[in-house]
Amino acid sequence: MCKHGGGGFAPCLAMDGIVSSATIKCSHDGCQSHVTYHEHDDHHSACPHAPCFCTEPGCSFAGPPPALLGHLATLHSWPVHKIEYGKVLWLQVPVSEPRRLLLAEDGGVFLLVVGLLNAITVVSVVCIRASTSPSLQYPAMMWAYGPPDVAGVRCMVDTEAVTSSSKPRDVVAEKLPFVLLVPPTHVFGAGASKELSLEIRVNKM
Repeated sequence: MCKHGGGGFAPCLAMDGIVSSATIKCSHDGCQSHVTYHEHDDHHSACPHAPCFCTEPGCSFAGPPPALLGHLATLHSWPVHKIEYGKVLWLQVPVSEPRRLLLAEDGGVFLLVVGLLNAITVVSVVCIRASTSPSLQYPAMMWAYGPPDVAGVRCMVDTEAVTSSSKPRDVVAEKLPFVLLVPPTHVFGAGASKELSLEIRVNKM
């Protein structure tokens, strides 16, 4: 802030101090943070309450990740499983249901997505959030187990940080950088009854 001083402008340190210390409340629903004016844009883009979107046909719902999970589960019948950071979750996943949601103990929401790349089934985990915060990452590991005739042989993949997305229905497993490749020998059943036997572990850093 400057003031006119005859032939020019000079800084007004007192007014600068008032402006720099002024705080405003985040505009995202559910966020109680108050940040200084000059930090607002950075907080607004990284806020965990920033909206994510339902892109089911004809639906325009938007809300923070936990609200989106409730919406997708209630109105669109998406399967939901609870997961604890650092612990392995075992799932029997029908290939015909390519998307299911994982809810962590702190309200974090993840998407387990299945796709097909030629004869290989691909599986990945994505964090559902509006932005990727460099200070909060989620390393993950996944394993796939085959039927008894290939017992003892498993597929495994790990990553230092899963991908993030604000639109879970638009996520395509085959296009993600972190995927578990599951050969036909590790898929149970046939046709519409095909299933995957998976273990998933998500960590929080």
